[in-house]
Amino acid sequence: MFPDEDDQSWDDIARMSSLMPGGGGLAAMAAYGLNKFAEWRAPKPGPDDTDSVRLIHASDLQSWSRFPRCQDADTVTYGQYRARMYELKQVRKRVRKLIRAHQRIAVLDTDETVKHHTEVQRIPRSLLRRQVRVGLEHQRIPGTWLECEEGQVSMSPSGDAVTVKAGWRKRLVAVRSMGPSRVVHAAELDQLRGELAAATDAQRRDVDEVFSSRYRQPVLFVSHRWESVDHPDPDGSQLRRLRELRDCWLIYDYTSFPQLPRTPAEEEQFQRILYRMPELISRAVILSAPDYLTRGWLVFEYLVASLAADIVCDEVSSQDFVGLRDWVASRPPMDNSPWRNGYESNISNEINGEILAAVDQILPVYRNARFRDEHDSTRVTGMLKAILKARLAPHKEAQGMGEWATSSWTDEELAPAFQGQISSSAERSTMTKPFRTSVPATLAEAADRGYRVSTMTLAQQMNPFQLTGRPRKADRGPAAP
Repeated sequence: MFPDEDDQSWDDIARMSSLMPGGGGLAAMAAYGLNKFAEWRAPKPGPDDTDSVRLIHASDLQSWSRFPRCQDADTVTYGQYRARMYELKQVRKRVRKLIRAHQRIAVLDTDETVKHHTEVQRIPRSLLRRQVRVGLEHQRIPGTWLECEEGQVSMSPSGDAVTVKAGWRKRLVAVRSMGPSRVVHAAELDQLRGELAAATDAQRRDVDEVFSSRYRQPVLFVSHRWESVDHPDPDGSQLRRLRELRDCWLIYDYTSFPQLPRTPAEEEQFQRILYRMPELISRAVILSAPDYLTRGWLVFEYLVASLAADIVCDEVSSQDFVGLRDWVASRPPMDNSPWRNGYESNISNEINGEILAAVDQILPVYRNARFRDEHDSTRVTGMLKAILKARLAPHKEAQGMGEWATSSWTDEELAPAFQGQISSSAERSTMTKPFRTSVPATLAEAADRGYRVSTMTLAQQMNPFQLTGRPRKADRGPAAP
């Protein structure tokens, strides 16, 4: 949510840039930096069609026995949430260094075993195979230990050493210095704690506000079945299940969107919200029901969330939708050269083809799902076509001599979508497997994980072998019911 919540991603790409040939890593770093700078400099949010959507805080569910109708709910609106979140970002800017110190301490101050240093030593040659003792130069930190797979290490106040077998061939041996994270990083932790101790009272208040404010918590969209025509949850069973969520806000349509009977102003407001539905389906919670995949709007919500790979809890876990989500979350390796495309284009084309094939698998489920009226069906189909067109990466076509042409998808190419078979003309010339997203199947686990969306890290995207190897057919799972 905040610009430096993904500082680790920046650290990853900065480290990897030095290893990438042809300047690809530096180009990726520049693009990443420009994107984060634009986000950081984003202006104060203005009026939006979704400002009137009412949000439910997870703590509200503890005192409710039934979801209230939107017009009767006295809750924060999305517009108010966005305004408060913007104000909180300004506070965060003032104490950014202290926030990062807190976050870094939380990562380092643990008993997790980490590697501190690796020392590589040359083994003296010997005509006879015999044991030799090689002294180590690195000064080991007290409280850490040594590990070596090729020999036996010894640690003493007079100096550490490794004993290995020597022979006539030239050999090297690697010795790792290991220890608890808080011991290995003791010097850095002392420096960070010193920075926090030097903070002023005003800065400490700002830090407390950033960490305690409810407006730093994410908004989740709940995709759920209506249990009756008049009320989606008449007996409160969905509400009781959702009480497992904490530290988040919810969009739950009965309480969030204007309900019937609506005034003309409320009806206009409701129609504007419907056309912005794809944007509201963010960090989705897919709440299971026996007939979930037979309801048109639910299948639409599940498809939108899968096409965005933006699901934090999936109680349905239909294999076809999971497969689509995995392919959408897959990213081809970053180009080695900022000036021309390479084999990464083949992988991009293959991912496009697999996304379309996954959509093909879901089409029968979508076509058989029920909507209240034909107008809803037409509207939803139009939105899905637009999402699919926006989600697919551009075509990459080889022109010879290492040159590639890039072109966007056209309406004509995707016209058969949701009417019959969709096919991709991409040549399957690579052996590609999807990135396996890890999405909790329970609300409690989603809350424990902080509602993080499963995505490829920047280091994984820069690894050319991350998506190598096509999965077996059996791994793709059965078709959705």
